Amino acid sequence: RTIVLTRGYDGTLKGWRAGDLSSLFTVQVGSAIPTDIYLSRPHRVQISPDGAYFATAGVYTDSSLDINSVLYTIPLRVTMVRREGQSMMLEWCGGRPPFRLQERALVSSGDWADVPGVLESRRLTIPLAGSRFYRIVEHAPSPPPSTP
Repeated sequence: RTIVLTRGYDGTLKGWRAGDLSSLFTVQVGSAIPTDIYLSRPHRVQISPDGAYFATAGVYTDSSLDINSVLYTIPLRVTMVRREGQSMMLEWCGGRPPFRLQERALVSSGDWADVPGVLESRRLTIPLAGSRFYRIVEHAPSPPPSTP
């Protein structure tokens, strides 16, 4: 579950799964930069311990050096779906915990229903039972009740 980050001259930062270097996400972190030797130095990039964010320092914008740090959210994306016997294993990257699992009967219509429980990790095993479609979303807590 290690992520490798690369910064491109096109102004994007790409996240790759370390095991097979498959693409996980692309985030615009600045504008395109010239390819001369002075500007080709790597930028400082760090992923947060919880895997929800990454920060950059020395991001080039408008062909000038911006020495401020910028914090980005890693997009939530399912990275692995695998059947194991009578279960399905899901893994994902990005997003901020807690997460919710949602399901519905048809892939293109119907309301998504929350499966009970809140998830703190980015890995889940679901028992297979009939034909269902699933998605992972960030958990949005219910707003506090309003007082009159």
